[in-house]
Amino acid sequence: MTHNTGNSIGSPAPNDLSENARNLDLLVSGVDPLYPDRKGVPRKSWKGMEIEHSADQSRRDSEFGGEQLRRVTEFDVDQSERKAQFNTFMDASGYEPPVPYTSGLKLFRLTQSVTYLGNQYRVKSSFMPLTLTNWKADESKLKMIGDDSLRQELADPNDPDRGAGKLGRATRQIHSIAELLTVPGRYHGDQISLTAYYNGWAACTNPEPTGAGRLIWDSFSTATPDLGKVFAVTGTSTGRWKRPGRDYVDSDYGVVGDGSDESAPWSRLLASIVSGGTVKITRRSRALALVCNANSVKITTESSSYIESPAILLHAATSTPLLTLGGYGCKIDSGAFEDGSVENGAVNMGSVGVRLKRLDGTRDVDAQVTNSFFNKFDIGLHIVGINVRVDQGCIFGLCLRPILVDQVGIEIVRGIRIKGSRFHGRPNGLIDFCLTINGTAQAEIEVTGNIADGVGGFYKGHLSRRSRISDNSVATPAGDAFLFTGGAYGKADNNTVGGGEGNGMIFDGCVSPSAANNSIDSVVKNGIVLKNCISWKLRGNDVTNVNRSYKLDKNVYDGIFIESTCSVGILGDNFVRQLNALSGRYGIANFGNQTRITAPNITLNFAGQNFFQLETQRVYGNAGFEPNGPRVHYGTTPPKTGTWGIADTVKNTLTSASSPVSEWECTVPGSPGVWRPRSWICFVGSSALRPILRSDDIGVTYLDTTLAAGGKPIWWRGTNWGDAKGAVV
Repeated sequence: MTHNTGNSIGSPAPNDLSENARNLDLLVSGVDPLYPDRKGVPRKSWKGMEIEHSADQSRRDSEFGGEQLRRVTEFDVDQSERKAQFNTFMDASGYEPPVPYTSGLKLFRLTQSVTYLGNQYRVKSSFMPLTLTNWKADESKLKMIGDDSLRQELADPNDPDRGAGKLGRATRQIHSIAELLTVPGRYHGDQISLTAYYNGWAACTNPEPTGAGRLIWDSFSTATPDLGKVFAVTGTSTGRWKRPGRDYVDSDYGVVGDGSDESAPWSRLLASIVSGGTVKITRRSRALALVCNANSVKITTESSSYIESPAILLHAATSTPLLTLGGYGCKIDSGAFEDGSVENGAVNMGSVGVRLKRLDGTRDVDAQVTNSFFNKFDIGLHIVGINVRVDQGCIFGLCLRPILVDQVGIEIVRGIRIKGSRFHGRPNGLIDFCLTINGTAQAEIEVTGNIADGVGGFYKGHLSRRSRISDNSVATPAGDAFLFTGGAYGKADNNTVGGGEGNGMIFDGCVSPSAANNSIDSVVKNGIVLKNCISWKLRGNDVTNVNRSYKLDKNVYDGIFIESTCSVGILGDNFVRQLNALSGRYGIANFGNQTRITAPNITLNFAGQNFFQLETQRVYGNAGFEPNGPRVHYGTTPPKTGTWGIADTVKNTLTSASSPVSEWECTVPGSPGVWRPRSWICFVGSSALRPILRSDDIGVTYLDTTLAAGGKPIWWRGTNWGDAKGAVV
């Protein structure tokens, strides 16, 4: 101690406080295990307590590990002894199946047993061995062994009343629907696990346990069985097995996809659907005409993508649709439909994939088809009514008429949307349109963002108010790409046609049609044709490489052709180029009445006929733009071919004494029409060199140098020459 005052405990003296502080610092932070306190008594430091604790922990770990090793060793030895004892017992008491009680049977082993009136018995050990005589004498020598019977019944794999059937609230396993129809439920809410729809599934073409699932017993139900979601046990009037869930799955109704006609299970499925249900197609299957009358039904494949899905319904019938949705508000999502009765890309003529038609005769269908596939049908999708959407990646392959829309009665076709779909294939060289809309008063038609190649044509129907045909791409159609057959105030904009064998676009009988910013390239016939149209507009269209040389025929074609039956039109900002030398005629042939040329239309690089250059147009090369009104052409004689109208004019490019007419004019329209001279050149020469003229060349002037040195003017009067005084000279 530094002070070592010796004061009693509890001293408040400053020296004692200093001693205590010093001692506390040593006890807490010192490295020795012991330090004396103020009274000189040794005290354990923090370091000393840590050393003792670590030593005690090591001792306890060592003791615990040793004890645990001893216990494990003893347990393993005991287990080995018990296992040996159990194996010895099992070897000595092998299982023997029971035999029926029979007089004279000898029982000399404890493992032997007999059955009598459904119960199992074993010989009591005091009567072993025993030779059976009769039941009255032997009953007291036998003991019932019911637990053995119970174990055997619990292990029974075949009898539905045994096995799990012996346990309350246990799920029984049923092998097939045929077996299910013989097994009633034990209580309300009883459950069964169904292995497969058919018991012989392993021997099927597609060895797969289809139709499996969980079924629940409804003790109070009397619902009509459909052999898919509801099952009635034979001889049971009340109580039904039911599949849970709202989805209607093809395999739940017995569809296995083995190539046979499975119309029966499909018909049961579709007949049982309630409004708002979902039908799931999970496998390829063959079926004939099917009908679904429920409303708001959704049909889809099990796979999220129709490309990966194996679920394609094969159809072998003609004239009737594979599937008719007769309700409203129905939806097909990721469905796949194919006519399996044809091969090699052929079309089963008259076959129909899906028909959307209200069977109650009303007009509204209110249906949607998305991400679906239609293949090898005459008509892939037949829409009868209004309000139908076909979009989000539908594919139509090798269908003659992929989509056909018909109106119901006098109701107009409206609310039809075909968007973002793909059309492919022209089976057997047949020519028809990807989308045909029948009816005379169509409206609210949207056909946008579709792609078609190798088809007959793309669109046939009216071009009506609130209809929009735009942003579609059509490649190598066999016929006309777009055929607009009437309608009013419709628009066809931003469409692309390439490599077609017919006309790019035809407007026939349309009122106020508008075609803008369309691109038409390498078609065989005309780029754009207007017939019987009034108040039309053609703006910003690009027509290129029309009249391809390897598809020549006896006709000649134009980049843009406007018939004389058209009137009141606007033509502006169109660009036409590269007509074929032999079959191309004019870049723009406008025979219509009252055409307004608003902005420069350009024709470029033609090898066809001559052109008339209109002041507001820019024309390059040696080809043409045919303006509205009388046409002016250049030649050496009046035309002998072609169709001409009144006041059309031909200017003589090679006048001479033998051909003094400088212009001919068409006086009677026709092919080639009637032509007469309209003006002549004035010739100079002697009387011997006067030109030989015809009777209709009256008025030709000739300066006769024989009559006057400078040439005296004389005029042809049809039969002779005369001077200014009327004298024959």
